[in-house]
Amino acid sequence: MPARPVPIPLFVVIRYRDGLARGAGPEEATVAALTTAGKSVLFAGTTIVIALLGLFVMQVQFIDAIAVAASLAVFTTMVASITLLPALLGFTDRNIDRFKVPARGPRSRLLPGSEPSSTPSWSCCRPTAAYASPE
Repeated sequence: MPARPVPIPLFVVIRYRDGLARGAGPEEATVAALTTAGKSVLFAGTTIVIALLGLFVMQVQFIDAIAVAASLAVFTTMVASITLLPALLGFTDRNIDRFKVPARGPRSRLLPGSEPSSTPSWSCCRPTAAYASPE
């Protein structure tokens, strides 16, 4: 089950910003964002809604209510990102990057010259828990 449907509209916004950075006008950038990221939004949103509605198979009334509520939230987000969001992007024009979002912490936790590791950070404190094999 998805944690939140927030990243769905971000696909469109990122493509819009990329279009503006390439020098396209706001209308061209919106069309390009919807033709590329719009398909991804529809596919991802539909997949999530189908997966959530698959919870009806369990036939538990409480889970059914959660499935309906979550699927409606994802469906509403999906529809808003392909209908309402392009209109809002038209209002922002090129001012989408006008205000900067403050950073929540240091840009990088890596030391200069170090490479990111695929090993989770919690495994260094409990190596036996991280690498123990179940028997």
